[in-house]
Amino acid sequence: MKACIMCGGEGTRMRPLTFERPKSCIPILNKPSIGYLCEQLSINGFDEITPDYAEIITDYLAEILQEFPRTRVVVAAAPNYVDGLQSLGSIPIPMATWNKRQQALFIQQWSNLWKTFVQPTTDIDDDSIIDPLLLNGWLMGNNAALYPLEFTLKVWSAYASDARGPKGTDAIEAYLRRMSVGISKVRPAMEHLSTQMILSMRSAFTQGEAQNWTSGFDSDAIEGAGLAMVSDSGEKFDAREITIPRVLSDLTRNGLLLTRPKNQLTFVHPLIASYLAGTSLAFSGQGDKLISQSDWPLKDQAIHYLASQSDLSDQVVKLLTDSEDPLNQGALTAGGWLRDISHDADWRKAILQHLANAIQQDALPMGFRARALSCLAATNDPGVSTILRHLLRSSNDSVRQLAALGSGFLQDSQAVGDLVGLLGDATRSGQAACLALINIGTKPAIEAVASILLHGEEMLRRAASEAFAHHPEDGHPILKEGSTMDDLLVRRSVIHGLRLVEQPWAVKILDEMQIEEGQWVVRNAAAQVMEELEGLDPYIPRPLELLVNTPWLVEFASEQGMGISEGDPAREMLLKALREGNPEQQFAALDQYRLRGDTQVFPALYHLLYGSDVEIAEAAYETLWQLVATHAKIPPPIQFGLGY
Repeated sequence: MKACIMCGGEGTRMRPLTFERPKSCIPILNKPSIGYLCEQLSINGFDEITPDYAEIITDYLAEILQEFPRTRVVVAAAPNYVDGLQSLGSIPIPMATWNKRQQALFIQQWSNLWKTFVQPTTDIDDDSIIDPLLLNGWLMGNNAALYPLEFTLKVWSAYASDARGPKGTDAIEAYLRRMSVGISKVRPAMEHLSTQMILSMRSAFTQGEAQNWTSGFDSDAIEGAGLAMVSDSGEKFDAREITIPRVLSDLTRNGLLLTRPKNQLTFVHPLIASYLAGTSLAFSGQGDKLISQSDWPLKDQAIHYLASQSDLSDQVVKLLTDSEDPLNQGALTAGGWLRDISHDADWRKAILQHLANAIQQDALPMGFRARALSCLAATNDPGVSTILRHLLRSSNDSVRQLAALGSGFLQDSQAVGDLVGLLGDATRSGQAACLALINIGTKPAIEAVASILLHGEEMLRRAASEAFAHHPEDGHPILKEGSTMDDLLVRRSVIHGLRLVEQPWAVKILDEMQIEEGQWVVRNAAAQVMEELEGLDPYIPRPLELLVNTPWLVEFASEQGMGISEGDPAREMLLKALREGNPEQQFAALDQYRLRGDTQVFPALYHLLYGSDVEIAEAAYETLWQLVATHAKIPPPIQFGLGY
């Protein structure tokens, strides 16, 4: 049986690999240059390395794809660090967070396994054991802003009876304490190793490096330099007391460290390393060392946890006043810290106020304002609900739309009255209100959306139907009933909701409607939806065609009385379409730049971003967002006399 040199897997679908491996290849790719390669290659850990290492890996992947162009490559990358991957023809696919139904299913499965394998049967009648129904109900609250790891650790801590609070940092702290019980001086060792690893811009280390990091320090240098760690009791430890080989062995045995090729070690999850480093640097007062680093994923995560325990007000001022960044990423970075910053921190208020003001500025792209809203909503600050209820009464439709989505995310029952008032509005704010009311889920909220499904304007009926698809308890029965009602507008509307359900019973109803429905307008709508369900998902990425083979670009060149050839002429034609094409062609050109990661698009992109066409400007903003993620040098808009 042939084994893949990259993953070690065995199988018959292998290709011979005989090209030269880059001499500068980093250890995780330190594999033979002769052997066999899987038809599908999965690369994990790309979201944990620096841009310099990322460039080495993409160069290596480029050689693989040049030799074997049919090899399918899947890479786990950070959203803001896709360096070089798009130039290989890869397409970024964001991962969605778990919705409430998925979270509830996960909790129930955890509960079942816990009762089967962990909880002793002799403890069933123990009064100290909390009823799983109560525990699961508590676990379902305030989870929308948690990372999947944090949510998992929160469930674990609740069942292990060592929960420290509802926040993600509480769950991580409980996990670390639980997994390190019985290991002498383990916390200072973990904090020191993670800090040195991230400050040296590494995602893994060897035992020798760990030993070097904790040797050669005199006692005077330890205090205040991040080398004196504090235990739960407040006792300080000298880093020289840490016996690295024993600690590494214990941490590996307990699962906090994992082994990697070439005798390397790494923390079980990058968030764990980042949390340890951030808290350590906050304690030592050495956060400036991290802030001054070049950007890379683990730095961003560590600063988040540094901000949760340090005063970064000076850094926040710089982030909020950066006038050269067209994406306003500084404000979003600071906004991302809000969920873990103490509510009584004075410098927190400046971030809240800045984001709340940004939501109301119609000149800013909707993409940025929606991201600002998500930062606010993730804080669980009661003041945010009050702000959003006020914005529901705004005269600006886009502001009302954002406020409705935010109120629904927060499940603010006090906003139901104002949201119901928006249902008479056929604009996007009315559609957003349908989603918000269903997510709030109270009886008055459900009834208000049901009334719209029965009596509302056509687009609002569709929005109500699609909203009900996301509420299995009350929404799905309403969709079933609506499919049999006498009102053909109701029957036609529920088709759009049934499409989103994607369960056998919903598909069966649609199939029956496309055959048995008496009204052709409803029958045709059901047939169209069934055709979409049975066909290929349009959102599945397809391989990018060469520009010279792109039909719309060939047609555009023909309209200009010009031909198109491969290479620079094709790229020049794409830029011409972006500058001079009709709106449809400009959208298509922006999509090409976004997917290809081609940064030879300025200042044309900025002219669209700051232009009068709102929809084109939104598409330009999202294109720019992906181009910035490639870490190419992006000129500031002020260079061309443009900006907000």
